[in-house]
Amino acid sequence: AGNQIVIRNGQEYQLEQSDEGLKIIGKDIKGMMQSKVPNVFIGTEGKNGIVNIVNSSKEVKEAFYNRIPMNYFADAFLASLLLRPQDGKIESLDQSNVLFSAQPNSDGKIDLQDPTCLLRPVLIDLDETMPANNNIFIADDGMECCAVRLGLMGFPHARRALDRGEKEYLLHKIQKIVDEKVSLRSNLESYAKKPKVGDFVKQEHIDAFCEVIERLEGFTKTHALDAEWNLQSLCFAVLPEYARQWTESMAINPEKIPPEALAAVIGKNSFEKIMESMTKRYGT
Repeated sequence: AGNQIVIRNGQEYQLEQSDEGLKIIGKDIKGMMQSKVPNVFIGTEGKNGIVNIVNSSKEVKEAFYNRIPMNYFADAFLASLLLRPQDGKIESLDQSNVLFSAQPNSDGKIDLQDPTCLLRPVLIDLDETMPANNNIFIADDGMECCAVRLGLMGFPHARRALDRGEKEYLLHKIQKIVDEKVSLRSNLESYAKKPKVGDFVKQEHIDAFCEVIERLEGFTKTHALDAEWNLQSLCFAVLPEYARQWTESMAINPEKIPPEALAAVIGKNSFEKIMESMTKRYGT
C-alpha cells in the first residue's frame, strides 16, 4: 500500500507498478504533488505528425491551438509566472516541458485525435524554477540569459485581448494568490530552514518569489475589467527584463518574427545572441 520509493545516489525516486513491472516515474520531492500526466497529445502518429509550434504548418498549429481553451491556458501561464521556469521550452511537443493532456469530450471519452477533446497544458520538469532574481540568470558557461524561459508566450492566447469573463477569471485567480502572500512567504522561509534544503532555497529565491506576487497585486490595481489587456500585458508587468528582451527583439521586424520562435530563445540564449540571430534571419 502507498507509494513505493527507491534510493539511488542519495536521491529518492517514486515507483509505479505497470504490466512490465516497477517503473521509476520521478523524484519523490517532499512538499510537492507529483503525478503521471495522462493522455498526452503530441500530434498524429509517426515522426512527421509531431506538432512543432515553430516549424509546423500554419494549419497544423491552428488546429492545435484551437483545442486549448483560454481558462486552461491562463492557469498554466499564471503558474509559469509564479514558478518562472528556466527551461520552460515548447517547440516539438515530444520534447516539450509543457505537456498537453487531452480531456474527455461531451460523451466522456478521450481520443487524442478528436478535436473536441480539449487540451490542458501541464508544466513538467520543474527542477529549474524560482530563480534567485527575476532578471538575469548566469549559465554554467558564463552566458547571461533572461532568468525565465516561457514557451507559452509564443502561443496566440498570450496576445489575444481577453473578454470580460476571462479577465474576471484571471483577476480572481491572482487575488487568491495575493490573499495568501503572507502564508506563502512563511512556508518558503520554514522550508528553507530544513536541513539540506537551504543549499538551494535561499533568501534571494524567496524575495524574488515575493516580488512576483507584489507585481501581480499591482497589476490587479492598474488593469480594470473594462480596459483592454491580455496575458502578454501581465507577463510584461511581472517580468520587466523579459518584456525588454521581447519588445526590443520583436522590434527588429514585428511582421516577420514568429512569436513562437522568439519565445523559444529568450531565457535560452543571451540577449546579444538573440538580437544577432533575429537580425540575421528577419532583419530588413
